[in-house]
Amino acid sequence: MDSSNKDKTETSPETPDNTNDLDSLEGSSTVVTSDTTTPKPLDTVSPDKQPPKPLNSPRSSPISKLTSFAKRTNLYLLLFVFVLLIASLTIFVSIYRQKKGSAPPSINSQSLSPNVLSGVSGGNTTIGTSNQLLTIQSATTFNSLVTVKNNLDVAGNLQVGKALSIPSVIVNGTGTFNQLQATSLTVSGNTTIQGQLIVPNGITVAGAANFSGTLSAPQLSVNSLTLNGNLAIDHHITTNGSIPKISSAGSAVSSISGTDTAGTVTINLGAAGSSGTCYASVTFSQAFGNTPHLVISPSSSAAAAISYYVGNLSSTGFSICGATSQTSGQAIFDYIAVD
Repeated sequence: MDSSNKDKTETSPETPDNTNDLDSLEGSSTVVTSDTTTPKPLDTVSPDKQPPKPLNSPRSSPISKLTSFAKRTNLYLLLFVFVLLIASLTIFVSIYRQKKGSAPPSINSQSLSPNVLSGVSGGNTTIGTSNQLLTIQSATTFNSLVTVKNNLDVAGNLQVGKALSIPSVIVNGTGTFNQLQATSLTVSGNTTIQGQLIVPNGITVAGAANFSGTLSAPQLSVNSLTLNGNLAIDHHITTNGSIPKISSAGSAVSSISGTDTAGTVTINLGAAGSSGTCYASVTFSQAFGNTPHLVISPSSSAAAAISYYVGNLSSTGFSICGATSQTSGQAIFDYIAVD
């Protein structure tokens, strides 16, 4: 039977072989090697030899993409970027609220017709509301009283021909006044007075005062005066203050006149006027800060005869002593004490 089938195949070349379609794709020079093993079906593939799925599937969800990105990125870097975004958003919101709160209120403008203007002269007339703006382009003359119940903002110069009486004025910029009378004037910044300043009732300066020019005052009262330069006095120096206290030794009788700075001591010598005796002791009414420099000079012959000297000198007082004996006479001494 094999030979008959072979003959039928060779004698029928026009009949296609439907059992082996691959042979029809081969040329005449193709050598086909027969495989005795049983071929596997073409549509059957082993599960172990499945082709690997691509890592980046075109249909992957956004959550999977975010998870994959987080795995490749440092966690601390993500936290830093998140905190930076939150801080930037907070700053932006704060600045936006400040600008929104400080924005000037919007004012609606409305033109006034001639009929409305003619009705103003009839009596008390209310024009617009508080959120509207009245603009007068021409020059305006008010023959009567003008009352401003709220703030008055002047964008240009304000010229007042006569006296201006206001309870309070605040000048943020530069103000020029030919004559200014104020019951109370408070200046928080620097003040420059180009002309003469006349203060008839006195001036009180709580802080430091600097005068680059000449300061002229008929009377100047200060608690403490510090001079960085020389002091030139055209007239006499008069010292004020309480009279110091004086005490006598023995039978001598002493008296004093003047102040702590300068004065006169008079001693009526008695029988106690022996050698080395301190005839009088002076106590200052107000103690000096340090031991003062004291100068005494005799103003009588009896004062010169006792060979005087200063004893017990301190910040609170001094004594007038004699090196020789003198039992009678009146010893007069003048003194000057300077700290």
